Formats: sequence, C-alpha cells, structure tokens
Amino acid sequence: MTETAKIIWDVYCVFTLLLIFLYRLGGVKWFDTVCHGFSIISTGGVSTKNSSLVFYNSAFIDWVTVIFMLLSAMNFTLYYRIIRRKVKDFFINTETRAFLLIFLVSAAVVSITIIPSRGSASEAFCIGSFQVASILTTTESVCADYSVWPALAQVVLFALMLIGGCSDSFAADCAKTHRIHDTLFA
Repeated sequence: MTETAKIIWDVYCVFTLLLIFLYRLGGVKWFDTVCHGFSIISTGGVSTKNSSLVFYNSAFIDWVTVIFMLLSAMNFTLYYRIIRRKVKDFFINTETRAFLLIFLVSAAVVSITIIPSRGSASEAFCIGSFQVASILTTTESVCADYSVWPALAQVVLFALMLIGGCSDSFAADCAKTHRIHDTLFA
C-alpha cells in the first residue's frame, strides 16, 4: 500500500512539474505557473487572476490546461498500472473510454454551437473544449463567459456538472468535498 501511495504521489508531482514547465514555456510568470499548476492538477480551479486563464489570451495555455485537466480527472490507479508496464489497461478501461468519449462528444457539440459567436472553428473548438474539460473535471477554470452562449451549449455544460471526473482521481475527491461542504453548510 505504501508503494502504491508513493507511485501515485510521484505521478502527481511529475504532472505538476510538467504543467509548471509548460506554463512557463507559454510565457506565464513563475508565481502564476506554480499557483495554476497546483490548482489545475488538484482540479481546484483557483486562479491568481480575476479573469482566470482568459488573462493570458493563449491557445497554447488553453490546450495545455485542457490536457492536464483531463489527465487529473482520470483514475490515478491507471497511471500506477502504466508504471507497472500494463499500458493496455489504460486503453481498455471502460471508465476512461467513457470519460474521454463524453469529453469529445460534448466538446464537439459545444464547439459547433458557439462557432457563430467566436468567428472561427479553431477558436470555438479551443474555447469549447476548455470549458467542457473544466466543468467535466470539476476544475471550474474559465476561459470564456459561457452564460451568453446558445442554450444547447449551456445545457451540455450543465449536464457535465452532474457527471464529474473518474473514480480515484482528484476530480472525484474534489466533487466529494464540495458535496460534503454543501450538505454541512446548506
């Protein structure tokens, strides 16, 4: 059990350091890279900027964030299995496949829906994917004001709030914490 916990801790540290490095590569200042790195990997979504990641106005930062939000919301036990050279477990895991399918379908629907308001398909896909990943993973980072989006996009995002991340992920722990907090302080 200790060995498993150490490997999961190592995965968390590697993801965080890699995200911090990529944010820095994208031009984010050191303090902000560290704060956002810890926030995204733990799916906490806290930002050092009032406008969240919109402040950086960077597709690179948005895509890096999407990837790491999704990685953080997947079952960490699978990463343990990958380290143990059981890579195929990652690809045959039903929960992971369902999670990624939900993400891809939702990102496509939201992106197609917001193309008229964004101007280009690539920008709509970036922003749509970011918001879908953010809400699906319970990170709640923001890169656009989705309250002004068409109703279909808002309905998809609302439905994603009910799903959350995979079991044994930081998203699952975060969602449990929010439910406990809401129950205690309702």
